[in-house]
Amino acid sequence: MAEEIKFQERIKELRSERNMTQQQLGDLLGVTGQAVSKWETGLATPDIMLLPKVAKLFGCTIDSLFFGSDGTGSDDCKTMTRLDLAETKIENSNLRGVVMRDVVMDGAEIFDSRLNGMRIHHGGMANLSMRHLDLDGLSIGFSQMNGAIIHDLGGHTIPIRFAENDFKGSTIDRCDLAYAELTNCNLSGLRIIGSTLRDSWLLQPDTYDPLHMEDVDLHDSLITGSNLSGLRIVDCEIDGMTINGVSVKQLIDDKIQEDKRRISMVTVRKANETDLVQVAKLSELWVSENITYGLGANSEQLLRTYIGDYFWVAEADSQVIGYITGTVHVSNGLAVIEKGEHYLEVDEVYVHPAYRNENIGHMLVDRLLQTAEENRITRSIVYSATKQWQNIIGFYEKHGFTMWFVQMYR
Repeated sequence: MAEEIKFQERIKELRSERNMTQQQLGDLLGVTGQAVSKWETGLATPDIMLLPKVAKLFGCTIDSLFFGSDGTGSDDCKTMTRLDLAETKIENSNLRGVVMRDVVMDGAEIFDSRLNGMRIHHGGMANLSMRHLDLDGLSIGFSQMNGAIIHDLGGHTIPIRFAENDFKGSTIDRCDLAYAELTNCNLSGLRIIGSTLRDSWLLQPDTYDPLHMEDVDLHDSLITGSNLSGLRIVDCEIDGMTINGVSVKQLIDDKIQEDKRRISMVTVRKANETDLVQVAKLSELWVSENITYGLGANSEQLLRTYIGDYFWVAEADSQVIGYITGTVHVSNGLAVIEKGEHYLEVDEVYVHPAYRNENIGHMLVDRLLQTAEENRITRSIVYSATKQWQNIIGFYEKHGFTMWFVQMYR
Protein backbone atom coordinates (compact mmCIF):
# COMPACT_ATOMS: atom_id res chain seq x y z
CA MET A 1 0.00 0.00 0.00
CA ALA A 2 2.91 2.33 0.75
CA GLU A 3 4.13 1.97 -2.81
CA GLU A 4 0.77 3.09 -4.19
CA ILE A 5 0.70 6.12 -1.89
CA LYS A 6 4.24 7.02 -3.02
CA PHE A 7 3.24 6.69 -6.67
CA GLN A 8 0.09 8.78 -6.30
CA GLU A 9 2.06 11.57 -4.66
CA ARG A 10 4.82 11.30 -7.24
CA ILE A 11 2.57 11.38 -10.30
CA LYS A 12 0.68 14.40 -8.96
CA GLU A 13 3.94 16.18 -8.14
CA LEU A 14 5.39 15.60 -11.62
CA ARG A 15 2.18 16.71 -13.29
CA SER A 16 1.89 19.84 -11.15
CA GLU A 17 5.52 20.81 -11.84
CA ARG A 18 4.62 21.07 -15.49
CA ASN A 19 1.33 22.88 -14.87
CA MET A 20 -0.53 20.08 -16.65
CA THR A 21 -4.14 19.18 -15.95
CA GLN A 22 -5.17 15.58 -15.41
CA GLN A 23 -6.85 15.68 -18.83
CA GLN A 24 -3.68 16.95 -20.53
CA LEU A 25 -1.60 14.20 -18.96
CA GLY A 26 -4.18 11.65 -19.96
CA ASP A 27 -4.15 12.94 -23.53
CA LEU A 28 -0.38 12.55 -23.72
CA LEU A 29 -0.58 9.02 -22.36
CA GLY A 30 -3.60 7.92 -24.34
CA VAL A 31 -5.90 7.51 -21.32
CA THR A 32 -8.76 9.52 -19.87
CA GLY A 33 -8.46 12.32 -17.35
CA GLN A 34 -10.58 10.20 -15.01
CA ALA A 35 -7.92 7.48 -15.14
CA VAL A 36 -5.25 9.97 -14.06
CA SER A 37 -7.52 11.14 -11.25
CA LYS A 38 -7.78 7.57 -9.96
CA TRP A 39 -3.97 7.24 -10.02
CA GLU A 40 -3.58 10.40 -7.95
CA THR A 41 -6.21 9.41 -5.40
CA GLY A 42 -4.78 5.92 -5.00
CA LEU A 43 -7.82 4.18 -6.46
CA ALA A 44 -5.74 2.67 -9.28
CA THR A 45 -2.26 2.53 -10.80
CA PRO A 46 -1.37 2.55 -14.51
CA ASP A 47 -1.20 -0.67 -16.45
CA ILE A 48 2.36 -2.01 -16.23
CA MET A 49 2.73 -1.64 -20.01
CA LEU A 50 2.08 2.10 -19.64
CA LEU A 51 4.78 2.75 -17.02
CA PRO A 52 7.69 3.13 -19.53
CA LYS A 53 5.65 5.78 -21.34
CA VAL A 54 4.97 7.64 -18.08
CA ALA A 55 8.67 7.51 -17.18
CA LYS A 56 9.69 8.81 -20.62
CA LEU A 57 7.15 11.62 -20.40
CA PHE A 58 8.54 12.88 -17.10
CA GLY A 59 12.19 12.08 -17.84
CA CYS A 60 12.67 9.73 -14.92
CA THR A 61 13.07 6.01 -14.20
CA ILE A 62 10.20 3.64 -13.52
CA ASP A 63 11.62 2.91 -10.06
CA SER A 64 11.60 6.60 -9.17
CA LEU A 65 7.88 6.78 -9.88
CA PHE A 66 7.36 4.49 -6.88
CA PHE A 67 10.41 4.95 -4.64
CA GLY A 68 11.74 8.48 -5.08
CA SER A 69 12.37 11.48 -7.28
CA ASP A 70 15.08 11.59 -9.90
CA GLY A 71 13.07 13.43 -12.54
CA THR A 72 14.27 16.30 -14.56
CA GLY A 73 11.30 18.58 -14.10
CA SER A 74 11.71 22.05 -15.49
CA ASP A 75 11.69 25.15 -13.35
CA ASP A 76 9.36 26.62 -15.95
CA CYS A 77 6.01 25.09 -15.09
CA LYS A 78 4.85 25.27 -18.70
CA THR A 79 8.02 23.91 -20.26
CA MET A 80 8.42 20.28 -21.34
CA THR A 81 12.01 19.25 -22.05
CA ARG A 82 13.66 16.10 -23.36
CA LEU A 83 10.40 14.17 -23.66
CA ASP A 84 9.94 11.07 -25.81
CA LEU A 85 6.45 11.30 -27.32
CA ALA A 86 7.18 9.12 -30.33
CA GLU A 87 4.03 7.45 -31.71
CA THR A 88 1.95 9.28 -29.09
CA LYS A 89 -1.65 10.26 -29.89
CA ILE A 90 -2.61 13.67 -28.50
CA GLU A 91 -6.38 14.21 -28.83
CA ASN A 92 -8.75 16.88 -27.48
CA SER A 93 -5.87 18.45 -25.55
CA ASN A 94 -5.33 21.99 -24.35
CA LEU A 95 -1.60 22.69 -24.71
CA ARG A 96 -2.05 26.44 -24.89
CA GLY A 97 1.16 28.31 -24.11
CA VAL A 98 3.16 25.13 -23.50
CA VAL A 99 6.84 25.21 -24.47
CA MET A 100 8.42 21.98 -25.75
CA ARG A 101 12.20 21.74 -26.13
CA ASP A 102 14.27 18.78 -27.32
CA VAL A 103 11.10 16.71 -27.70
CA VAL A 104 10.89 13.55 -29.81
CA MET A 105 7.52 13.36 -31.57
CA ASP A 106 8.36 11.07 -34.49
CA GLY A 107 5.22 9.40 -35.81
CA ALA A 108 3.02 11.17 -33.25
CA GLU A 109 -0.53 12.31 -34.01
CA ILE A 110 -1.95 15.60 -32.75
CA PHE A 111 -5.60 16.27 -33.54
CA ASP A 112 -8.68 18.15 -32.30
CA SER A 113 -6.49 20.10 -29.86
CA ARG A 114 -5.50 23.64 -28.87
CA LEU A 115 -1.90 24.56 -29.60
CA ASN A 116 -2.36 28.34 -29.62
CA GLY A 117 0.67 30.15 -28.26
CA MET A 118 2.58 26.88 -28.08
CA ARG A 119 6.30 26.82 -28.93
CA ILE A 120 8.16 23.72 -30.14
CA HIS A 121 11.91 24.03 -30.58
CA HIS A 122 14.60 21.49 -31.42
CA GLY A 123 11.99 18.81 -31.91
CA GLY A 124 12.15 15.59 -33.86
CA MET A 125 8.83 15.34 -35.70
CA ALA A 126 9.44 13.02 -38.65
CA ASN A 127 6.13 11.65 -39.98
CA LEU A 128 4.19 13.78 -37.50
CA SER A 129 0.46 14.06 -38.26
CA MET A 130 -1.31 17.31 -37.30
CA ARG A 131 -4.98 17.95 -38.03
CA HIS A 132 -8.01 19.91 -36.80
CA LEU A 133 -5.98 22.16 -34.51
CA ASP A 134 -6.17 25.68 -33.10
CA LEU A 135 -2.72 27.05 -34.01
CA ASP A 136 -3.01 30.73 -33.06
CA GLY A 137 0.54 31.94 -32.53
CA LEU A 138 2.13 28.47 -32.80
CA SER A 139 5.90 28.67 -33.27
CA ILE A 140 8.01 25.72 -34.44
CA GLY A 141 11.75 26.19 -34.83
CA PHE A 142 14.93 24.21 -35.52
CA SER A 143 13.00 20.97 -35.93
CA GLN A 144 12.96 17.98 -38.26
CA MET A 145 9.55 17.49 -39.88
CA ASN A 146 10.50 15.11 -42.69
CA GLY A 147 7.39 13.41 -44.08
CA ALA A 148 5.00 15.28 -41.78
CA ILE A 149 1.35 15.58 -42.77
CA ILE A 150 -0.37 18.80 -41.74
CA HIS A 151 -3.99 19.18 -42.78
CA ASP A 152 -7.34 20.82 -42.03
CA LEU A 153 -5.78 23.54 -39.91
CA GLY A 154 -7.08 27.08 -39.74
CA GLY A 155 -8.89 29.83 -37.95
CA HIS A 156 -5.80 31.46 -36.44
CA THR A 157 -5.35 35.23 -36.13
CA ILE A 158 -1.82 35.32 -34.68
CA PRO A 159 0.88 34.36 -37.22
CA ILE A 160 2.26 30.83 -37.25
CA ARG A 161 6.05 30.75 -37.50
CA PHE A 162 8.30 28.02 -38.85
CA ALA A 163 12.04 28.70 -38.72
CA GLU A 164 15.04 26.55 -39.66
CA ASN A 165 12.79 23.48 -40.04
CA ASP A 166 13.19 20.51 -42.33
CA PHE A 167 9.89 19.91 -44.15
CA LYS A 168 11.41 17.56 -46.72
CA GLY A 169 8.71 15.35 -48.26
CA SER A 170 5.96 16.80 -46.07
CA THR A 171 2.37 17.61 -47.04
CA ILE A 172 0.30 20.67 -46.08
CA ASP A 173 -3.31 19.93 -47.07
CA ARG A 174 -6.36 22.20 -46.76
CA CYS A 175 -4.73 24.52 -44.23
CA ASP A 176 -5.26 28.19 -43.50
CA LEU A 177 -1.69 29.43 -43.15
CA ALA A 178 -2.49 33.10 -43.71
CA TYR A 179 0.32 35.31 -42.39
CA ALA A 180 2.48 32.26 -41.73
CA GLU A 181 6.25 32.72 -41.81
CA LEU A 182 8.45 29.93 -43.20
CA THR A 183 12.00 31.18 -42.85
CA ASN A 184 15.13 29.32 -43.99
CA CYS A 185 13.28 26.01 -44.08
CA ASN A 186 14.09 22.99 -46.23
CA LEU A 187 10.98 22.74 -48.43
CA SER A 188 12.40 19.98 -50.60
CA GLY A 189 9.51 18.04 -52.11
CA LEU A 190 6.96 19.83 -49.91
CA ARG A 191 3.39 19.55 -51.20
CA ILE A 192 0.95 22.39 -50.39
CA ILE A 193 -2.57 21.55 -51.55
CA GLY A 194 -5.90 23.39 -51.27
CA SER A 195 -4.51 25.88 -48.73
CA THR A 196 -4.15 29.61 -48.24
CA LEU A 197 -0.79 31.27 -47.68
CA ARG A 198 -2.22 34.77 -47.89
CA ASP A 199 0.23 37.42 -46.63
CA SER A 200 2.75 34.70 -45.83
CA TRP A 201 6.53 34.63 -46.04
CA LEU A 202 8.21 31.70 -47.76
CA LEU A 203 12.00 31.86 -47.82
CA GLN A 204 13.87 28.96 -49.35
CA PRO A 205 17.45 30.00 -50.06
CA ASP A 206 18.64 26.71 -51.53
CA THR A 207 17.40 24.50 -54.31
CA TYR A 208 16.10 21.03 -53.48
CA ASP A 209 13.43 18.79 -54.93
CA PRO A 210 10.48 20.72 -56.41
CA LEU A 211 8.06 22.52 -54.09
CA HIS A 212 4.52 21.48 -55.07
CA MET A 213 1.71 24.00 -54.55
CA GLU A 214 -1.84 23.26 -55.77
CA ASP A 215 -4.99 25.41 -55.36
CA VAL A 216 -3.14 27.78 -53.01
CA ASP A 217 -4.14 31.36 -52.16
CA LEU A 218 -1.01 33.53 -52.29
CA HIS A 219 -2.77 36.89 -51.97
CA ASP A 220 -0.29 39.66 -51.01
CA SER A 221 2.45 37.13 -50.21
CA LEU A 222 6.18 37.80 -50.30
CA ILE A 223 8.85 35.41 -51.60
CA THR A 224 12.40 36.58 -50.91
CA GLY A 225 15.85 35.16 -51.57
CA SER A 226 14.47 31.98 -53.07
CA ASN A 227 15.47 29.70 -55.91
CA LEU A 228 12.29 29.35 -57.99
CA SER A 229 13.80 27.56 -60.97
CA GLY A 230 11.23 25.25 -62.52
CA LEU A 231 8.39 26.80 -60.48
CA ARG A 232 4.87 26.19 -61.81
CA ILE A 233 1.85 28.14 -60.56
CA VAL A 234 -1.56 26.70 -61.50
CA ASP A 235 -5.03 27.92 -60.42
CA CYS A 236 -3.64 30.20 -57.68
CA GLU A 237 -4.84 33.59 -56.43
CA ILE A 238 -1.72 35.80 -56.63
CA ASP A 239 -3.09 39.34 -56.39
CA GLY A 240 -0.45 41.64 -54.95
CA MET A 241 2.26 38.98 -54.83
CA THR A 242 5.70 40.15 -55.88
CA ILE A 243 9.11 38.59 -56.43
CA ASN A 244 12.06 40.96 -56.13
CA GLY A 245 9.69 43.88 -56.55
CA VAL A 246 8.13 42.56 -59.75
CA SER A 247 4.46 41.59 -59.88
CA VAL A 248 4.02 37.82 -60.18
CA LYS A 249 1.00 38.47 -62.38
CA GLN A 250 3.22 40.42 -64.75
CA LEU A 251 5.84 37.69 -64.69
CA ILE A 252 3.21 35.09 -65.52
CA ASP A 253 1.68 37.23 -68.27
CA ASP A 254 5.14 37.64 -69.77
CA LYS A 255 5.71 33.88 -69.51
CA ILE A 256 2.37 33.17 -71.21
CA GLN A 257 3.26 35.46 -74.08
CA GLU A 258 6.68 33.85 -74.39
CA ASP A 259 5.09 30.37 -74.39
CA LYS A 260 2.65 31.45 -77.10
CA ARG A 261 5.54 32.77 -79.15
CA ARG A 262 7.45 29.52 -78.73
CA ILE A 263 4.41 27.38 -79.54
CA SER A 264 3.72 29.42 -82.67
CA MET A 265 7.19 28.46 -83.83
CA VAL A 266 6.64 24.74 -83.25
CA THR A 267 5.82 22.60 -86.28
CA VAL A 268 4.32 19.12 -86.04
CA ARG A 269 5.08 17.03 -89.12
CA LYS A 270 5.69 13.46 -90.24
CA ALA A 271 9.11 12.10 -89.36
CA ASN A 272 11.62 11.32 -92.09
CA GLU A 273 15.07 9.76 -92.39
CA THR A 274 16.85 13.00 -91.51
CA ASP A 275 15.09 13.11 -88.12
CA LEU A 276 16.28 9.73 -86.87
CA VAL A 277 19.53 10.92 -85.27
CA GLN A 278 17.76 13.60 -83.24
CA VAL A 279 14.87 11.33 -82.27
CA ALA A 280 17.32 8.66 -81.10
CA LYS A 281 19.01 11.28 -78.90
CA LEU A 282 15.62 12.27 -77.45
CA SER A 283 14.97 8.60 -76.72
CA GLU A 284 18.29 8.37 -74.86
CA LEU A 285 17.42 11.52 -72.90
CA TRP A 286 14.10 9.95 -71.92
CA VAL A 287 15.89 6.88 -70.56
CA SER A 288 18.34 9.06 -68.60
CA GLU A 289 15.44 10.79 -66.82
CA ASN A 290 14.54 7.43 -65.21
CA ILE A 291 10.83 8.25 -65.14
CA THR A 292 9.61 5.09 -66.89
CA TYR A 293 10.04 1.50 -65.75
CA GLY A 294 11.94 -0.80 -68.12
CA LEU A 295 12.43 1.80 -70.85
CA GLY A 296 15.19 1.23 -73.39
CA ALA A 297 16.52 3.75 -75.88
CA ASN A 298 15.44 3.38 -79.51
CA SER A 299 18.14 2.87 -82.13
CA GLU A 300 18.05 4.63 -85.47
CA GLN A 301 17.45 1.25 -87.11
CA LEU A 302 14.37 0.58 -85.01
CA LEU A 303 13.03 4.10 -85.49
CA ARG A 304 13.39 3.69 -89.26
CA THR A 305 10.77 0.91 -89.17
CA TYR A 306 8.23 3.36 -87.71
CA ILE A 307 8.47 5.91 -90.54
CA GLY A 308 5.03 6.32 -92.07
CA ASP A 309 1.61 7.67 -91.10
CA TYR A 310 2.10 7.08 -87.39
CA PHE A 311 5.51 8.61 -86.68
CA TRP A 312 5.42 12.37 -86.09
CA VAL A 313 7.88 14.90 -84.71
CA ALA A 314 7.62 18.39 -83.21
CA GLU A 315 10.23 20.80 -84.54
CA ALA A 316 11.35 24.24 -83.32
CA ASP A 317 14.25 26.28 -84.65
CA SER A 318 15.21 23.39 -86.93
CA GLN A 319 15.56 21.07 -83.93
CA VAL A 320 13.38 18.05 -83.17
CA ILE A 321 12.03 18.67 -79.64
CA GLY A 322 9.50 15.84 -79.39
CA TYR A 323 8.14 12.78 -81.13
CA ILE A 324 5.29 10.30 -81.11
CA THR A 325 4.96 6.81 -82.57
CA GLY A 326 1.98 4.51 -82.94
CA THR A 327 1.03 1.22 -84.55
CA VAL A 328 -2.21 -0.17 -85.92
CA HIS A 329 -3.40 -3.57 -84.71
CA VAL A 330 -6.36 -5.88 -85.21
CA SER A 331 -8.13 -6.80 -81.99
CA ASN A 332 -8.04 -10.46 -81.06
CA GLY A 333 -10.86 -9.93 -78.62
CA LEU A 334 -9.77 -7.24 -76.19
CA ALA A 335 -12.17 -6.51 -73.36
CA VAL A 336 -12.80 -3.01 -74.69
CA ILE A 337 -12.45 -3.51 -78.48
CA GLU A 338 -14.39 -6.08 -80.46
CA LYS A 339 -12.56 -8.91 -82.16
CA GLY A 340 -11.46 -8.07 -85.70
CA GLU A 341 -11.71 -4.29 -85.21
CA HIS A 342 -8.66 -2.16 -86.11
CA TYR A 343 -7.29 0.11 -83.40
CA LEU A 344 -4.35 2.46 -82.92
CA GLU A 345 -1.89 1.85 -80.09
CA VAL A 346 0.03 4.93 -78.99
CA ASP A 347 3.52 3.56 -78.43
CA GLU A 348 5.72 6.46 -77.32
CA VAL A 349 5.30 10.19 -76.71
CA TYR A 350 8.21 12.28 -75.51
CA VAL A 351 8.94 16.02 -75.38
CA HIS A 352 12.27 17.58 -74.46
CA PRO A 353 12.18 18.88 -70.82
CA ALA A 354 12.87 22.46 -71.97
CA TYR A 355 9.63 22.46 -73.97
CA ARG A 356 7.25 20.79 -71.53
CA ASN A 357 4.05 22.32 -70.17
CA GLU A 358 3.50 24.06 -73.51
CA ASN A 359 0.92 21.59 -74.92
CA ILE A 360 3.41 20.14 -77.40
CA GLY A 361 2.68 16.62 -76.17
CA HIS A 362 -1.02 17.25 -76.71
CA MET A 363 -0.31 18.55 -80.20
CA LEU A 364 1.51 15.33 -81.06
CA VAL A 365 -1.26 13.09 -79.69
CA ASP A 366 -3.94 15.11 -81.50
CA ARG A 367 -2.08 14.74 -84.79
CA LEU A 368 -1.62 10.99 -84.35
CA LEU A 369 -5.31 10.45 -83.50
CA GLN A 370 -6.36 12.67 -86.39
CA THR A 371 -4.25 10.58 -88.79
CA ALA A 372 -5.89 7.39 -87.50
CA GLU A 373 -9.37 8.84 -88.00
CA GLU A 374 -8.46 9.91 -91.52
CA ASN A 375 -7.63 6.24 -92.07
CA ARG A 376 -11.02 5.26 -90.55
CA ILE A 377 -9.55 3.99 -87.31
CA THR A 378 -11.60 5.40 -84.44
CA ARG A 379 -10.46 3.22 -81.53
CA SER A 380 -7.21 3.78 -79.65
CA ILE A 381 -5.43 2.43 -76.59
CA VAL A 382 -2.30 3.40 -74.68
CA TYR A 383 -0.21 1.56 -72.10
CA SER A 384 2.23 3.26 -69.76
CA ALA A 385 4.94 2.17 -67.33
CA THR A 386 5.60 5.73 -66.16
CA LYS A 387 6.45 6.51 -62.56
CA GLN A 388 4.30 9.63 -62.89
CA TRP A 389 1.09 7.73 -63.55
CA GLN A 390 -1.23 10.35 -62.01
CA ASN A 391 -0.01 12.94 -64.52
CA ILE A 392 -0.25 10.51 -67.44
CA ILE A 393 -3.85 9.60 -66.60
CA GLY A 394 -4.82 13.27 -66.59
CA PHE A 395 -2.90 13.85 -69.82
CA TYR A 396 -4.74 11.16 -71.80
CA GLU A 397 -8.13 11.89 -70.25
CA LYS A 398 -7.98 15.24 -72.06
CA HIS A 399 -7.95 13.26 -75.32
CA GLY A 400 -11.01 11.19 -74.45
CA PHE A 401 -9.18 8.14 -73.08
CA THR A 402 -10.67 6.39 -70.06
CA MET A 403 -9.36 3.79 -67.61
CA TRP A 404 -9.41 0.16 -68.70
CA PHE A 405 -7.40 -1.64 -66.05
CA VAL A 406 -4.83 -0.88 -63.35
CA GLN A 407 -1.77 -2.96 -62.47
CA MET A 408 0.10 -2.09 -59.30
CA TYR A 409 2.97 -3.49 -57.25
CA ARG A 410 4.59 -3.11 -53.86
